[in-house]
Amino acid sequence: MFTDCTTGQEYPSTEPTFIPHDDVFCVFDGKVIEAVTDEMASNYGRHVIIEHHWPNCGEKFFTLYGHLSAVGVTHHQPLITGHLVGRMGQTSRNADARNWMLIAPHLHFEVRNADGQPYDPVAFLHRFARHSTVDGK
Repeated sequence: MFTDCTTGQEYPSTEPTFIPHDDVFCVFDGKVIEAVTDEMASNYGRHVIIEHHWPNCGEKFFTLYGHLSAVGVTHHQPLITGHLVGRMGQTSRNADARNWMLIAPHLHFEVRNADGQPYDPVAFLHRFARHSTVDGK
């Protein structure tokens, strides 16, 4: 079911639904500063925010992993690149977002500097993410 936000009219959908079971991993060493397990607490649903420090200058930056079905870390937990953060999901306190994610579940991923300014997450991953997988495979 989809809802037109401008009119409130609902439309049925014949699209198949599925729930992905993809694990979500930390992309850079850091420390968990927020681990929200209540899916109704935020439009990001269950989510994790990790604080990181640039290696050369020590300045902070943050990554956000949103709409998780399960959170696998705790507040203040130190993480290394590749550590399991949670599982991709469809959580949000926003009903329209939950309806949309029934058909297009996803991970909401953000990268922001200490002032809250966003980085392009694709450019960030291309430049800084290590090209290895869990267990070295």
